[in-house]
Amino acid sequence: MADTSSLQKCVLLVDDDEYLSDVICSAIIQNGADATHVGTLGAAMVELMRKDYSLVLLDLGLPDSSSSNTMACLAHIITRARCPVVVITGSDLTENLVERAKSAGVKDVISKNSFSLTNKLVVLLAET
Repeated sequence: MADTSSLQKCVLLVDDDEYLSDVICSAIIQNGADATHVGTLGAAMVELMRKDYSLVLLDLGLPDSSSSNTMACLAHIITRARCPVVVITGSDLTENLVERAKSAGVKDVISKNSFSLTNKLVVLLAET
């Protein structure tokens, strides 16, 4: 893996919601990082082999992967990413969901419905 400490931070956003993805990518870019957006888990896995990222934002429900399937793949995704992975979800943030995601190794779980989503992104970017 390349040393990214002196390089531009780069965030991979994996989400099939085009409008929300545009909003999130804009927030990432406004905070000085590059953003790459893909809409499927398969495309994310290809992208993670192609390039090193500082952070991955991963939606659970994708066209090619159900929420439960994506949850089951989290450990593999985290290994492939070699950087912090944050789950973003439109589902209710139940204690069980957060526990399962964190036990798989994700850095955080954020609700898409949260008014503070972009604020949390700023904090995550500062930490990477």
